[in-house]
Amino acid sequence: MFKQIFPLLLLSTLSVGSTTAQKASTPTPSAPYSAAGKTAKVYTTAANTPQRLAAGDALAFQQTLCPLSVPQ
Repeated sequence: MFKQIFPLLLLSTLSVGSTTAQKASTPTPSAPYSAAGKTAKVYTTAANTPQRLAAGDALAFQQTLCPLSVPQ
């Protein structure tokens, strides 16, 4: 009788443990990403020239509207 019940007990214990582990590992929401005040380094590439990989300007991000957004 014990050999028949033991696998069921084991499976039920494992399933309860896995659902509690999933709930505990849910990440907390973070603040939305903002590029304000950040810059990007731009590099130019051109094959077979002296500017094979040349450092360009450091550009600052600008706030713009999303091209697919619907005005409200």
